[in-house]
Amino acid sequence: MALLNVKEHRLLNGVSATGAGDSLKADKQKGWNFIFYGASVSTGATIKIEVEVANGGWASIHEQEITANGYTVAQSEHGHFRAIRANVTAYTDGTYWVYAQGSTTGY
Repeated sequence: MALLNVKEHRLLNGVSATGAGDSLKADKQKGWNFIFYGASVSTGATIKIEVEVANGGWASIHEQEITANGYTVAQSEHGHFRAIRANVTAYTDGTYWVYAQGSTTGY
């Protein structure tokens, strides 16, 4: 199987509160990298990467605690997902961005 390309999607854009971002249809990609970025962080936040499950609910596949400024990267080798989103589940301070990079593959 050959790698065709990697696409980057923004899941959160300058968020400074709890709550979920918009969902991203993700069924055509896999091999996800999640890039978290925090600015003006002193205590931080917790951000979950969630996937849509069969009943329309959401299940967490990764939880990232951010306690300092800068980048953090997480990988998911799980299979294809129907949809993904980022969800700030705990917030004290700072501003956050989350990007997802998924690859499409072919033969």
